[in-house]
Amino acid sequence: MNKTGVFKNFLDQVFGIKSENKKEVIPLNELIISGEFQTLRMDTYALFTAVEMLANLLADCEIKVFNEGREEHNRLWQKLNYRPNVNQTATAFWREFYSKLLYEGQVMSFETFDAEQWIIADGFTLSDYVIREKYFSDVYRGTFQSRVSFPMSEVLYISYPNENAEALKTGLLSKYDKLILAATESYENGTGNKVFLNINQVAQADVKFEERYKDLMTNRFKSFFKSRNAVMPLFNGYSAAFANSSTSGTATVKDILELSKDSLVKAAQAYKIAPALLTGDVAGLKDAVDFTLTSALDPLANASSEVLSTGFYGVDEIVRGSKCVVDTSNIKHVDIFDIAASVEKLISSGFMNIDELRPFAGLNPTGRPEHQQYYLSKNYSTIDEIMRTGGETE
Repeated sequence: MNKTGVFKNFLDQVFGIKSENKKEVIPLNELIISGEFQTLRMDTYALFTAVEMLANLLADCEIKVFNEGREEHNRLWQKLNYRPNVNQTATAFWREFYSKLLYEGQVMSFETFDAEQWIIADGFTLSDYVIREKYFSDVYRGTFQSRVSFPMSEVLYISYPNENAEALKTGLLSKYDKLILAATESYENGTGNKVFLNINQVAQADVKFEERYKDLMTNRFKSFFKSRNAVMPLFNGYSAAFANSSTSGTATVKDILELSKDSLVKAAQAYKIAPALLTGDVAGLKDAVDFTLTSALDPLANASSEVLSTGFYGVDEIVRGSKCVVDTSNIKHVDIFDIAASVEKLISSGFMNIDELRPFAGLNPTGRPEHQQYYLSKNYSTIDEIMRTGGETE
């Protein structure tokens, strides 16, 4: 099945709704007054807000490249973190990559024949092989249409279905279906001209009533409605007035802020984001970030790391420690003064050296030999040493 861009695909689904059975049409003005139209707009806004937030956070993550266990800044690292193709920076590339993955549930990127660029496919057809390796055919991007098929082992493909997000989108499509039917009905009812014609008894008693009535209905009104600007005199005893088909009214609906918050909470739950991150609640923000990292970002980063590693390295290379890792550690803002005590403990206990810790504070390793040594405070001793010294340590 071909997949189009996020927004185009969404609109295609909305305006491609078909039904064999005639549906009950709710008047458009009733939909608007009831608040369902506002809910639809807010739910759509919330859906794309959630997708954009996760995509932006993941796009800012560095992709670390390891060669046999050693981190390297090589050509692959440069391509993944700076320029995957001539038309996109790494940030733009990965933002689009994750947006498609989150909205459509799958995404595929293929390499050009010169092995210089990675391109995200707008659409493709995936074979349904179970035992044999699957192939991607009918792959296209914009006006480019690939004439060859790509095996699964030569592309970056992630399938990440989200049943909660699908349910949210299905609900939106149902609301759009209802809105479009109501708008169509309203248009059909409102485009014609409807007139109330009042004929009193005096006019009806006229001997030429039948003649004048026929001329009025078949000739005069017809010419009047076809003319852009026209005046039509009426005979004595006749009066006409245009029917007003619009209905006005007011109704009490939720406060717009509450409506927005409800929609954002639904979208956050669908994508496993802490609602506070979308609604802007400051209380418990640290816990909200931790929850989102654990439930939403880390699983996506791990899935991407697996695809990148198996896409660029063979089995033997992976066994020897070669891999690609989407590092989510920079998503949380770190204040070095807040972590000073923890840094001291990690170093003094010999758990980590200085160069290993610096990246967690947003700093680059120095490469100096003394910063790559492990230190152990004299206050840390084994139980045997404490027993030998009578419980005293230096």
